[in-house]
Amino acid sequence: MPADRTHHASPPTLLSGGDWACAHCNPKGLAVVAQQLRTWVGEEERRALLEVERLADVDMLQASALWSRATHRLRERYFGSDPSAQS
Repeated sequence: MPADRTHHASPPTLLSGGDWACAHCNPKGLAVVAQQLRTWVGEEERRALLEVERLADVDMLQASALWSRATHRLRERYFGSDPSAQS
């Protein structure tokens, strides 16, 4: 059965929201974004985002670093390889 995405933002919006949460040291926000983004990704990314969600409660610095690594391929998919295109 496919995941219910009816109440979730699109991946580009979630990526931006996760970046905002990291930049503002907002662990609850990052956890929510990671949870919602999991419905859009494959198994490997899903596991990494689950770990981001867990880490956000205990070590926001580590959670932010993992967020960046875990979402790298998604950024390329949705924004292209030019980092300035994400603005």
